[in-house]
Amino acid sequence: MNTRHFSVFLGLLLLGQVSAQQTTPSSVPVGDPGVAAFKRADYPAAIGEFRPRAEAGEAEAQFYLGQMYAHGQGVTQNYGLAKEWCQKSADQNNPDGLYCLGRLYVYGLGVTRDLTQGTLFMKASAEGGSLFGQDFLGYQYETGFGVPADPARAATLYSQAADGGDDTARVDLGLLYENGTGVPKDLVRALALYQQAADNDLAYGQTMLGDLYLAGVGVKQDNVRAAELYQKAADSGDATAQTSLGLLYENGTGVPKDLERAAELYRLAADQNDARAQTNLGVLYQNGDGVKQDLKAAAKLYRQAADQDFPRAQALLGDLYVGGQGVPRDDIQAAFWYRKSADQGYAPA
Repeated sequence: MNTRHFSVFLGLLLLGQVSAQQTTPSSVPVGDPGVAAFKRADYPAAIGEFRPRAEAGEAEAQFYLGQMYAHGQGVTQNYGLAKEWCQKSADQNNPDGLYCLGRLYVYGLGVTRDLTQGTLFMKASAEGGSLFGQDFLGYQYETGFGVPADPARAATLYSQAADGGDDTARVDLGLLYENGTGVPKDLVRALALYQQAADNDLAYGQTMLGDLYLAGVGVKQDNVRAAELYQKAADSGDATAQTSLGLLYENGTGVPKDLERAAELYRLAADQNDARAQTNLGVLYQNGDGVKQDLKAAAKLYRQAADQDFPRAQALLGDLYVGGQGVPRDDIQAAFWYRKSADQGYAPA
């Protein structure tokens, strides 16, 4: 998995979005009006449903209300109140509330960061049957984040959540099968998991499925199909898909070549702090492709991506310092960024 769980939560605050993409927890009745309002992004209506129920002590409503405060959905974003409501839910041993509270501790939002405590909450959440907790704990075991790395354990946790209907876990499990991590490599199984998530309109699944079609891995290569999948995910605001689709427009792969459209897509993703998009948009500004040439803008974008340790951006920023383009000429700065890029194995540096 790379850093999806970490970067998405900090950049997009997935804590609020994730339940709109995943199956409703089993403790909420099917057709619950609050969840229905949440899923259609009618956050004021969802708040109207959940707040009185949360104040009356309903644990699952407290969980949802905490998420909405964390994400600023229908309310002003407030991590302190997110923690308060997640704590109330967790105090009733609600598995989803434990997940919510654990994630706040893991990332230090509204509380002092405590990875150990957060992981304990996450384990309790997963053991209690929270799909969210199972998926996140799976990520922890896959990456060794707060626990000893154990890809096989990660696969088991992802499987549990996927079997419960969690589409994000299906994609996470698919990645393990695609790469043969913790499970035997099985591209057919990976494809099926991605397809299932994509069919349920999960942008993450659509993006991963698009990657397979673009590369011709496990399926016949189909650039047009890849573009269609990226477009669906991009329309949902997925930064990775926006960047991938932008690259297709930049090169005329599966879509007509359109540098202005590429720049537009890169900009959408760059605004979400996507390092690849920031770099690609910087190149367009440096060369004046699809946008008016602006070396200062290019340098700014490269720096944003370089600060995220994106090696290509570090090398390109070094180039600008060598030539004094968009930044004052500075051989020391150039050497600094080239070295950082080379240390990550980026050959052009």
